[in-house]
Amino acid sequence: MSEISDIIDEVNRGSGTDMPFDRKAYADRMRIRREETYRMADEAATRVAKQQPFYEKYLEIQGRFPELSAGNALLVTLQRPDATEINDADGWKEYGIRISRGEKGFVILEPSGEYIDRDGNRRNSFTVKKVFDISQTNAEKKQIRPSQDMKTLLKTIIMACPVAVMLKKEMPHDLNALYDAQERIISVKSSISADNAFGCIAEEFAHVLLDCHGRTREETDFTARSAAYSLCLQYGENPAAIPLSDFSSEFAGKTPKEIRFELYGIKRVISELERRMELCLNPPEIQEPVKEASVEKSEER
Repeated sequence: MSEISDIIDEVNRGSGTDMPFDRKAYADRMRIRREETYRMADEAATRVAKQQPFYEKYLEIQGRFPELSAGNALLVTLQRPDATEINDADGWKEYGIRISRGEKGFVILEPSGEYIDRDGNRRNSFTVKKVFDISQTNAEKKQIRPSQDMKTLLKTIIMACPVAVMLKKEMPHDLNALYDAQERIISVKSSISADNAFGCIAEEFAHVLLDCHGRTREETDFTARSAAYSLCLQYGENPAAIPLSDFSSEFAGKTPKEIRFELYGIKRVISELERRMELCLNPPEIQEPVKEASVEKSEER
């Protein structure tokens, strides 16, 4: 997936030359690129299951780029783990930003349509897309998001949570926080430190979101902890209060495809946590309702 291969592809598609376009050869090259990218995604999924630092970095990337699928977040983690803002060359060009000389892009998969497989099932098809991080351009590196103080973050996550958050002097098993599915309340230990409070509340917040899926707390525990860990990293909080040491047992014996499926479930919770947080931090402007008279007037026209 070098620069020269892109140039050759462009030439063979007929740009700047009268050479006949070989559709089959081009399709074969695209298939090979897709297969190489799928292999990279499988490699990243395998590393997620075996290397805790890699899994933690994946959670950071998935939270930083909520628009990415789990598979693409794996690809970014493998190829460009320090990425903060990505776009393809044309996308950067629209903002008047150029790719720095000598920089090589990295690849993700982009949906390109649907097809029906041999069994009659509808499937998505993908093409390989080369992208660049902002650090590979002539633009100034941007801050991922404005930092918030601890008090603001704690107030925000409590307001964003769809159930009440209450302080409790004594907690079962000396836990710092616990979601009671029957009472629909998150209890937080009154003596908890501010440094640990955000992560502990985030973990129980994730359990609230997972409560409607008909699975037990034990079954959703790893998903909740992973999502809370990601949220802490997104907002600059220390996730030390959220243990991930059992990550390998969660993925043990699973194929790369099965691991990606697990990561997709975690991604959905991460995205919903962030969505609710951002709605509280940056509430949308409330538009004034259209007056009755103006509606009637437009109907008359």
